[in-house]
Amino acid sequence: MTTMRYVRFLVLLALAPAAFAAQNVTHDFRAVRPSKGILRVQINIPAAELDVQNTIGDQIEVFGTATRAWEEASEQARAQQIVNSSGAAITVEGTRAFVKRSFGDGAQGRSSQGSQTRFTVHVRLPKGMHVEVRQLAGQVDLTGTFGDINVEMRSGDVNVVVPRREVHELEARATAGDVTTNLGTQIIEREGLFAGKTRFLNASGRSDLSVMVTVGNIDIQLVE
Repeated sequence: MTTMRYVRFLVLLALAPAAFAAQNVTHDFRAVRPSKGILRVQINIPAAELDVQNTIGDQIEVFGTATRAWEEASEQARAQQIVNSSGAAITVEGTRAFVKRSFGDGAQGRSSQGSQTRFTVHVRLPKGMHVEVRQLAGQVDLTGTFGDINVEMRSGDVNVVVPRREVHELEARATAGDVTTNLGTQIIEREGLFAGKTRFLNASGRSDLSVMVTVGNIDIQLVE
């Protein structure tokens, strides 16, 4: 089995319970905080489909959907109660903001807050803000103009599209998976187990970009 097929097999295996469920219940959520005085945002959501982009304005916005599967009719009401109490919150400590899952009274307990509740999360940030992502599984799509970017993923895919002129140092590494880096002038591809590290330096850039994945794929594009 090739590395790519193995990675996809692991992802499908993780999603199998949801894939075969009869139906889903959902709940949309949204949180907003002013960005004044905040220099860095750390996104800590264990498993999610995460999308990070720039916004016009001076606020941090988080919105998305919590989804939970149910099979028996007797489970539907409880599943809906759990997702209705599930979302994401923004907290601030000094110059740093944190984006984390939040659970209300209807979603207390380990089973309510476990992997059966799936999150799709969109984060919108002003240009130039530093971004950190700590995620166990899922997918991260990050597009825009930011300060330093640091992404750590245990199992899943990371896709990054940022302006080449902004990047001072780039470092990308996957323990098992494919790493594709389009530098604008050349494309560097690494694949397989312990494929090594891709590194790029741009003396005129001002921000650092670091992406580390244990099992999964990385695709980075530096654009004009």
